[in-house]
Amino acid sequence: MVTQAWDEGRDVLDALYHKSNYGEYLRPGIIRVTSEGLIKPSGLVLTYPDLRWTKDPKDGKMGYTYEQKRKKRDRVYGSKVFQRCIQSLARDIICEHMLKIDRRYMVVGTVHDEIICLVAEDEVAEAEAFMLEVMRTSPAWCPGLPLDAEVASGDNYGEAK
Repeated sequence: MVTQAWDEGRDVLDALYHKSNYGEYLRPGIIRVTSEGLIKPSGLVLTYPDLRWTKDPKDGKMGYTYEQKRKKRDRVYGSKVFQRCIQSLARDIICEHMLKIDRRYMVVGTVHDEIICLVAEDEVAEAEAFMLEVMRTSPAWCPGLPLDAEVASGDNYGEAK
């Protein structure tokens, strides 16, 4: 299934490059590919500006490149598209969870897939249970997505690790 996911990423690049065959990828409805780019459930768009089919000067292989920041070009292929989609969707999930948690407890930071809260000492057990419940809940746009989480507490970030 992993190589199928990479192939699907290549199909996305082909659709963007040829400006055709747009459709839905990563389970129907999660990522939509349009002329704008890859549209996520949040409405945010992942783009590949100035996507080109070019020969790599180092190895002579043909492949896709796109314009990165500072006018640099970067090679992109199916597995990188898939990885970018997954990481971006994970970011959306953690942000959704962070917003829910912040309504009840003060979120003071995030580190990758961690949500850091400041909680009164007498509310720690309740906060941990609430955070676990929220962080194990699949987003509405991907019901049934298996999520798990762990919680820890301490007087500082290092103690909570």
